[in-house]
Amino acid sequence: MNYCPNCGKQIEEGTECTCQSQKPQNQENQYQSYYSTNNESGMKLLKVTSIILIIFGALGTLINLLALSALSNVASSARVLFIYEILAGFLPLIFGIIGVRMAADKSKAHLFIIFGIIMVVVRIVDIVWALSVLNTVETSTIFGAILGCTLPVLFIVGGFIRKKA
Repeated sequence: MNYCPNCGKQIEEGTECTCQSQKPQNQENQYQSYYSTNNESGMKLLKVTSIILIIFGALGTLINLLALSALSNVASSARVLFIYEILAGFLPLIFGIIGVRMAADKSKAHLFIIFGIIMVVVRIVDIVWALSVLNTVETSTIFGAILGCTLPVLFIVGGFIRKKA
């Protein structure tokens, strides 16, 4: 008794395994389908990230507007921080809307990289400013910093995947 080198199935001597007929006929088509799937996954990553950015941008802006209206007796530096938060909340909202529209266009991939870098820089400035105003380092601040940079980094990664495709 022999075993098929492809599937490991036990076969009689002198016969061929039936798995031979299941091999892809054209190896080139197999690679082409892999790359087209990779191309689509870059687009899907950008679309999904854009939709999440729209949701978080809208929620963040709304929450910051409500918080600003509730804070009447707060120091002016904290008030300026909330105004900055509102403006920084619009960026993911705007970039998300633009991202949903441009995810399919490979020639616009560099814009996703630029948008992601802008959002990371704004987030870092936001974190540093919040720490200087609040004068405390809490676990929630660190967690928020990591979480706040995750979607922009996914935007950057999606831009690079789309650019290479």
